[in-house]
Amino acid sequence: MNEKTDSSGFSLGPKILAAGVVAAGLCLFFLDRNFSAAFNAALLYFILILPALRIPDKRAVTATAAFASLLIVLGYFVASAQPSGYPVVDRLLALAILWTAAWMGGSIKNLRAQTQGLNARPSTPAENRKQELRFQGMCQSSPIGIFQIDSENKYSYVNPAWEKISGVPLSRALGRPWWEVIHEDDREETLRRWAETETEGQLDIDCRVLRPDGDLVWTTLRSRFLYSDEGKEIIGTLSDVTKRVEAQKQSAAMIRELVRLKKALEKTARTDPLTQLPNRRDLEEKLQHETARADRNKRAFSIALADIDFFKKVNDVYGHDAGDHVLVEIAKLLRKNSRKQDVVCRWGGEEFLILLPETPISGAKVWAEKVRSAIEAFTTTHNREEIRVTMSLGISVYKDASKTLKEVIKEADECLYKAKNQGRNLVVSVESEPQDAQKSAP
Repeated sequence: MNEKTDSSGFSLGPKILAAGVVAAGLCLFFLDRNFSAAFNAALLYFILILPALRIPDKRAVTATAAFASLLIVLGYFVASAQPSGYPVVDRLLALAILWTAAWMGGSIKNLRAQTQGLNARPSTPAENRKQELRFQGMCQSSPIGIFQIDSENKYSYVNPAWEKISGVPLSRALGRPWWEVIHEDDREETLRRWAETETEGQLDIDCRVLRPDGDLVWTTLRSRFLYSDEGKEIIGTLSDVTKRVEAQKQSAAMIRELVRLKKALEKTARTDPLTQLPNRRDLEEKLQHETARADRNKRAFSIALADIDFFKKVNDVYGHDAGDHVLVEIAKLLRKNSRKQDVVCRWGGEEFLILLPETPISGAKVWAEKVRSAIEAFTTTHNREEIRVTMSLGISVYKDASKTLKEVIKEADECLYKAKNQGRNLVVSVESEPQDAQKSAP
């Protein structure tokens, strides 16, 4: 029967102990007016009743308390009958201490022996069989493939879920090497990881399983390496993760397509659809970047505005398709005659803007004259008709922050306007007079 407790939740044993100690001490103190005797009696009562508190039985505690009280009273009368009788109480106290120590020591020894005996108790064959049946039942009903491999790396057990995933029946799997079901393209990597983790104790890898019907199944292979006196034993699981892998592939493909579309949209937003040159929006960003670099490095750059002469006549005489054809061909010529770092842009209509990084005005004029001459000598054919055009160019330069980029572009536009007014097929720069050139018209 369990020891009773009061409303506060504390057991009654300590309260009985405390009350007995106080009562015994007070009784002897008032009877004899001897504090030493009262203290020894109280301590004796405490020692005698302490072992009983380990027994969760109220009756045992009460009996021990009564026995202790009897010994204390008896010791008091014996002491009273002798002038030097109080040492009798001291002797009783010493005997009580020895008795308590022996009792508690024996209890601890017995408890330790019982615990060691319980831990050392071997399992019976019936218990082993029960555990084995329980394990087999769990494996047979598991939706995850479970397998066991012997010390020779061959299957010694597979459950029904493993058979379903691999497509290999139990009769064919037993005694076969475990790697035979792994797809040959994944086999080398799986074997390498298997060898690496064999000493570490656990493997976790995604690989493909080739079923006898030719189907490929993505799986997660997990195994645990166990070692004992009998050798190596491996227990593992095989999970079908085909749906997860396919979903990941579809997600990755969708992400790649979205990235491609994003790049295509960005390119479309920055590219002229006819000539495939950068458009005005793209060039404005590059101009800002080049301006910052020129301010930082103190290196000038030049800008050329180029316009096809009499382009309206081309559209009127040959048609707008021919005009588009001429624009495309002129764009190719401009790129062909420019450096890799130069940026050729369709500025609008038949007008082009060319950015010449780290190029002073003298170098820009040389480049512009080369381009003007190449276009003058160029002939293109559309619908079996030959078409020839010329080009006028205006050149300006950005040296430092004394002028804004907008002002530099305006200067190039003014130079282009001068070239048009002075006969076309010319190059005009902010620091030169128009260069002589042969005039030609379509």
